[in-house]
Amino acid sequence: MLKFSASSLSPHALQVRAIELVLLASPLVGAYYYGYTEQSSPLFCPFKALTGIPCPGCGMTRSFIAIATGHLDKALDYHFFGIFLFIGFAIATIHSSLFRTFEQTKSHNSL
Repeated sequence: MLKFSASSLSPHALQVRAIELVLLASPLVGAYYYGYTEQSSPLFCPFKALTGIPCPGCGMTRSFIAIATGHLDKALDYHFFGIFLFIGFAIATIHSSLFRTFEQTKSHNSL
């Protein structure tokens, strides 16, 4: 069973946790935001702009947006690995926000 720490994190640990959560959650929040607005993504592919050939990551942003709006079939059409990467970001965000607290408690108890 998970036992969360009652002790507070140091200021440095709080900063690290905040940076991790922002970096991990930003693709998920961004995909949701652009999926429900009329704005287009501000991102462009410099590789495709220079060569005219799609790079291996082309379609990933559209795939994330399709997943965030519930269109899994479109997500697969845009980029096959988009679903797996989206799930990876979601798991990493949850892990960073919840389970690292458990790990810290575990390490304090073993001392």
